[in-house]
Amino acid sequence: MLKHVVLLLMGIILIFTWMNGARASPIPITNASFESQSLNDGQYISSITGWIGWSGGPGGGGSYGVFNPKTAHFPSQAPEGYNTAYSNGGDFYQWLKDPVSGQNITLQPGLYTLTVKVGDRLDVITPFPGYVVRFQASYNNNHVILAEDYSSLTPANGSFITSTVTFNATPNNSSIGQPLVIALANLGGVQVNFDDVQLDYNPVHTPEPSTIILMGCGLIGLLGVVIKQSRKKSDNS
Repeated sequence: MLKHVVLLLMGIILIFTWMNGARASPIPITNASFESQSLNDGQYISSITGWIGWSGGPGGGGSYGVFNPKTAHFPSQAPEGYNTAYSNGGDFYQWLKDPVSGQNITLQPGLYTLTVKVGDRLDVITPFPGYVVRFQASYNNNHVILAEDYSSLTPANGSFITSTVTFNATPNNSSIGQPLVIALANLGGVQVNFDDVQLDYNPVHTPEPSTIILMGCGLIGLLGVVIKQSRKKSDNS
């Protein structure tokens, strides 16, 4: 009886250790907080170091660049550093690359979490136009959307919200080994601001809910067998 209980407990511990043992680590993003260009308060520039213009994106085209907001634009100014990225309908993206080798960072099995601060300027009186934050893989420059936040949140006027996009890459996903891309878009043309782009990766693949349920049922069944055998032994003694 004791042997069966110990084995059952070891199985439970191993499963939860496997699911939670690895820690997420950050994936490097070039100019993640848009600080590469030094600007004075209120100044902007129509380019973003490390990011590429995205023609034909959801925003339909327009200008984009880097902006150093004043308190009149955002009372707390930029969430990270001094600058934000801005989009007046122009969309932009970045191929993720290893900063040492310069090679593309590719999709691997595991859990990815992308967060981006998205802001609505205080001095813009028109309604917030919406945004898109995308996590993508690329096949010969044809980007495949792995996961996205299609304007699920609306920041209060003059503030930023945090957009969160998660993607659980299974080992058999067709995009495994393909280069990773982050894309930011404005849905309407009226200015949207972005800041503090972060991507974390946990190499432990999180099981699908159905798999967790099956494992749980199996453990419950095993526990039932142990209890049943224990009762039989008690009745026979």
